[in-house]
Amino acid sequence: MVALVSSDPGAVGRDALIHELVAGHRKMERLAERLQSPADLRAFTKTLRGHIRREERELFEDIQQRLPHEVLNRLGRAFEAEAVRVCL
Repeated sequence: MVALVSSDPGAVGRDALIHELVAGHRKMERLAERLQSPADLRAFTKTLRGHIRREERELFEDIQQRLPHEVLNRLGRAFEAEAVRVCL
């Protein structure tokens, strides 16, 4: 398995990014628990939209640059299989 957090020179920035993204997940969980009005829903969707953009632009780009294509393909297949299992 390839670790996303390592000891290379860029790891400090990646570690901080991962911690910030995890904190964002916790924030969205708290917002989702309090959804009671259109204003709550707008706040949640605004937070979610920004979070997704950041994951796509920063985290996923970094992962795609560092992992070999065969690893990315294997992970993609595993995620797809899991998503189908969870959704059914």
